Amino acid sequence: MTLSRRGFIKGAAGMTLALPYLESVPLLADDSVVAGNSGAPAPLRYMNVFFASGIGKHRETGWNASGRGDSFKLGTWLKSLEPFKDQIVEIRNTFFRPGAHRGLPQYLSPYQANGQGEARNKIAPGGPYTIDQVIADAWMGSTELHCLALGTDNAVKPQVDQTAISWRAGAAVPRLVNPGEAFDSLFDGPSRRAQTRSILDLVREQTRSLESKASHLDRQRLDEYQNAIRDIERKLEIAERDRPAGAWQPSLTEPDMKRPTGELPTMPEYQRLMLDIALLAFRMDKTRVITFMFNNESSERTYPHLGLNAGHHGISHGTGGPEAFAKVTQYQNGMLAEFLHKCRKVDEGDGTLFDHLCLHYGSDMQNGGHSGADLPLLLIGGACGRMKGARTIDGGGHPISHANFGVLHMLGFDHLEHWGDVAEPVTI
Repeated sequence: MTLSRRGFIKGAAGMTLALPYLESVPLLADDSVVAGNSGAPAPLRYMNVFFASGIGKHRETGWNASGRGDSFKLGTWLKSLEPFKDQIVEIRNTFFRPGAHRGLPQYLSPYQANGQGEARNKIAPGGPYTIDQVIADAWMGSTELHCLALGTDNAVKPQVDQTAISWRAGAAVPRLVNPGEAFDSLFDGPSRRAQTRSILDLVREQTRSLESKASHLDRQRLDEYQNAIRDIERKLEIAERDRPAGAWQPSLTEPDMKRPTGELPTMPEYQRLMLDIALLAFRMDKTRVITFMFNNESSERTYPHLGLNAGHHGISHGTGGPEAFAKVTQYQNGMLAEFLHKCRKVDEGDGTLFDHLCLHYGSDMQNGGHSGADLPLLLIGGACGRMKGARTIDGGGHPISHANFGVLHMLGFDHLEHWGDVAEPVTI
């Protein structure tokens, strides 16, 4: 039997655990290892990462890139992304009408809202799907999960058009903000986790058998992979123990309240954990399409670790001065850079996870003043060789939907002649 180097282990209670890339797996055929597509290249993944309220003032030096190729330079706020600049494309000169923090249903859709949100009637039952859903539908059947929508702002808001960027047929795709629920979604729900102290317990015997036959390098890879799963489980256990169920919920008016059950004590650890879960979903090939929201629209999330006690929304409107918002922007970029470094370390045989990723990073506003002109937008990753980096693309003054249509074409959807209102894609 010939096995894929990216196989699976079948364990107790029907548990199936995906394996990382292993050079010696083809030599280890047995009933506990399930073959994938032998010799097939690693799949393309799409991830859209959103941050609310834009980037503030002084973007000319803080955000905007200059030059191309070897002379390509990122703005000072993007310093943490410098190691990836050869695979970064900045998209300039696009716009969006955010509708005073109420335009998220249109942000990734082919339609635009005006300041009063008049295009919302097009986001109705049977209406358009956002870009992530178009991609997920096309790739449906390749993975267990159609898509994964994650967020790290769990404030309870009645306005769903402030808390969701992923939409299909007029409804928001349910977003997971609790780390435990997000992790469980990768492993058949909480009831499966409740049967054992660790997911790894269910495949322990099969893993030991595999390790006894694996090469030295593959044993190291397996150990690293299992340690990553244990680390997430350990963090979740600590969070759940320290934050009893129902103890508290963040308040928009009392930002100094403790975090809810399932979150770690500080924002960096919470966001890092949710990004780790996204990474794990990709590594296990549970899904190939993820949306991730750093914050909601009109968010009052605070940043005490940055020395900022005002809420995100207030900071975007000038509370604390332009330096405060610059700190927030650099912090979010740094969190993203950590995630990308981890993606770059994942060997998938014909390249790294970073090489197979198209990460779409941006906001529906230029700044907290509700300006939707010249949005901050980046494309990051190798995209399986489909995208040439170290350059800036002119969006031609078109709505962001034209740039999103261009991303669809770049990812292999160039057979689409139009997407909703859009018939002219930006060439990526």
